[in-house]
Amino acid sequence: MATPAPGFYTGNVDPNTQTGGNVFPGSFALSPEAQAAQNVAINQGSLGSSIGGGTGSGSSSPVTLGLGDQAEPKNNDTVTMPIGTPVYFDAGASCKRAKADAVGTTKVMGVVSDPAGIVNGFLGHIQLNGLLQVANTGDWDTITGGSGGLTASTMYYLSPTTAGKLTSTKPTTVGEFIVPVGRGLNPSIMQLTDSPNIIAL
Repeated sequence: MATPAPGFYTGNVDPNTQTGGNVFPGSFALSPEAQAAQNVAINQGSLGSSIGGGTGSGSSSPVTLGLGDQAEPKNNDTVTMPIGTPVYFDAGASCKRAKADAVGTTKVMGVVSDPAGIVNGFLGHIQLNGLLQVANTGDWDTITGGSGGLTASTMYYLSPTTAGKLTSTKPTTVGEFIVPVGRGLNPSIMQLTDSPNIIAL
């Protein structure tokens, strides 16, 4: 596992290679200087170049940054799950696309963090909490149905109509569930909701 950039964080999650065991402890302790740098990076859309030794900036960055806890389950669904896909843990150490229309599929454990997604039948990385930055804003558009990436300060909910998707519209139909997954910080970065409260309609 690569050594994290000194002074920016502690812990044993490598946001660049996202390698390691099944569950990564991700309790990061940022120094005051690093916290200030992170705040600036978020505001400027260049978190990938400011933390963990990434390169580029904003939506053009080739680096996907996952800052928080991760798991490495198997994709037990029938399709490849692209980066940003919200998932729930299925039987055993596996996962499927989450959807907010049934109790069993609403318990979002995280979102896919592998840049190329997770092919069905294979292991891949899931971001459980913290920040997730994608390399291209179009990656978020694939998940949210939006354009130009995430909207700052907007909460994104688990879609009740399409598995593995997010929506900025809070569900209102009886029989659906309100599951807040994460909030946009800028077009590329989402702050994932830690243990979201699920509300049945």
